[in-house]
Amino acid sequence: MRGERVKTMVKRTTKENNKMNTDGLNVKRFGAKGDGKTDDTRAIQKALDEASHAVLTRQDTESISYPDGIPSRCGYHYHATGPEVLFPCGHYIVTAPLLPRKTLALRGEGYPWIEQKDPGRDIVYCEESIRQSFSGLTFHGGQSHLNLGNSNEDNGFVQVEDCRFYNSKGIAIWMRENSNSTILVIQKCQVVACEQIVVSYTDMTHMRECWLTGGRNRDGALIVTRHDSNFTMENICGVPLVNGHDQRWIDNYGTLICRNSRFGGEEGGFTPVVNFARYFPQLNANMVVLDGCWLVCGLGNNKRKCAVFCEEIPNRIDIHNCNLIGIPPVLVSDRINPRTYFKTRPGMLKYTVEDNVGEFAGDGIPLFLKKPRIYPMAAARVLNERETKAALQKARRYWQDHHQADGSAGETFGGHQRRTKPGDFLEISPARHTWDTGDCVDGSSERCSTYMAVTKVGGRGILVRKANGRDEGGHVTVRNVAINLDRFPWLCWKMGSNGTPAGLAVRVVDLSSRRAILLQEDHADPFSYRAHHLRTLFGIGGKQRFDIKLYYGGHMYKGSRRKEDIVYAGAGDSISFAFLRAETD
Repeated sequence: MRGERVKTMVKRTTKENNKMNTDGLNVKRFGAKGDGKTDDTRAIQKALDEASHAVLTRQDTESISYPDGIPSRCGYHYHATGPEVLFPCGHYIVTAPLLPRKTLALRGEGYPWIEQKDPGRDIVYCEESIRQSFSGLTFHGGQSHLNLGNSNEDNGFVQVEDCRFYNSKGIAIWMRENSNSTILVIQKCQVVACEQIVVSYTDMTHMRECWLTGGRNRDGALIVTRHDSNFTMENICGVPLVNGHDQRWIDNYGTLICRNSRFGGEEGGFTPVVNFARYFPQLNANMVVLDGCWLVCGLGNNKRKCAVFCEEIPNRIDIHNCNLIGIPPVLVSDRINPRTYFKTRPGMLKYTVEDNVGEFAGDGIPLFLKKPRIYPMAAARVLNERETKAALQKARRYWQDHHQADGSAGETFGGHQRRTKPGDFLEISPARHTWDTGDCVDGSSERCSTYMAVTKVGGRGILVRKANGRDEGGHVTVRNVAINLDRFPWLCWKMGSNGTPAGLAVRVVDLSSRRAILLQEDHADPFSYRAHHLRTLFGIGGKQRFDIKLYYGGHMYKGSRRKEDIVYAGAGDSISFAFLRAETD
């Protein structure tokens, strides 16, 4: 009889769980009380575990129209479905961090209050925060409220919407280091009396329509933008609690854009921005842009009494359409020597303060930023002519001894099997086509020949780096390749390295339309057989001419995609194309 009762209970529980998976997982169905007295940690964690286990993911290698299926650099390139965890209105006590793991959504009804009783513990901690949302919740106490992160998984998206954060001893919203390839969106939230508001290491963070009251910290910033990121703030109302120490709203380590935001009021407050992002000498640029902001709030920080204080100077500062009262727009640290600071290229620097209102000290911007003195930048260490000849000779010897890496006829990619019979492929080799380094480095005026050399052994094309992997790379262009796409629609190749780190990107340019398509960008396993159907990708047939651009990346990931696992190639390292060809269907 007891066994029968257990079976009946299991059936009923399974039926109820199936219903919950459809309607969402209500934490009260797992035993949470929400009465402000009971420790609900275990009950809530049961709901989170159930939701995490119920998540279904799909990695589409066929239906998503990427040229090579799923790019290998997109580690978690999937879409997922799973039940949300629902918190009805109430006061939930927790004494240990909640671990949502793969749970996709946590949502509250009536702004339920989740309080962490242990001031040294977080409320939510997650190492798999790739696709997650938090909405309608109130967090109180504890160390950090949302302590989130992932292993730099591409196309991550984390959203925090319509939530309230009160009285954290640490960070209200923390997207940890190595979560680079993620967008963090924070909107319609309130943050009150937290030690810090946001610390984000993501590539891009958007914060909009939020009310922020902060200033518990004695020294430091309420918001920290890390990892050369792009941080955008729009329609923010900031209310500072001034204590007379080195307080500021934002420490910027990347690009910061603030629009229509108030950093204090009633002529009180502390410094809006302290910039730690040093200018890039070429290609990229760090910026601080304040547009339509209320900047009447620098008087509470005597150390940095201005709108933007530069510990380092970014490529661009632009303050316009703002209200400035009693403070200069820009000050620069005394340790910066304006006579020797800028070593860059013309066009990489711009500093403007215009169309603002209010009485502010001085003429608005340091004189040396109006006309920066630029010194020639130090050239990257590249192989000289003699060293390049020696590196090319070494590469030829190596690849003469490693011709067996061509592989076998059984190799496949993207549903296409490699062709090996004469007449089933068209060789695109240095013996038949021009392979050169005459183009400019993308986004630069320098020639690829500064950083790259090309040679051949038999039918192989060999690419040799002339600079280290941390320096610019450039590319080799295979020019004016004529292909009859009706007969040879597949562009195929196989590449190998000389045992050193190497990545590969391949871009094809249709010379008639000038349309370019990036076929591949690999940093993990670029050495396998690859095949891409040009007739489908470009939507054209018949005889066409193409330029094929081969980018020899100077780094690869070893293990995870964390910064510490990036391994760089050195000058003199090489990759070889066992073949580059067009093949039949």
